[in-house]
Amino acid sequence: TIITLALMMKMAAAPFHFWLPEVSQGTTTMTTLTILTWQKIAPLTILLNTNNKINTSLILLSATLSIIIGGLGGLNQTQL
Repeated sequence: TIITLALMMKMAAAPFHFWLPEVSQGTTTMTTLTILTWQKIAPLTILLNTNNKINTSLILLSATLSIIIGGLGGLNQTQL
C-alpha cells in the first residue's frame, strides 16, 4: 500500500494533486509538458506491473477523487 500511495503521489493523483497547479504555473511550456506527461509514464508502468499487489479499492477511490476534485477545481479557473 505504501508503494501504491508513493506512485500515486508521483502521478499527482487525488488527494496528492493540490501541488500540481502551483508548480505548473511558474514554469515554461516544455517543463510543464515534462511534468504533466513524460514524468508520469514510469510510475504508471510500475503501478500496472504490480497489479497483483494493488489495493483495487484504493485505486478506484483515488481515481474517483481525482475526477471529482479536478473537475470541480477547474470550474473556477481563470488562467490556462
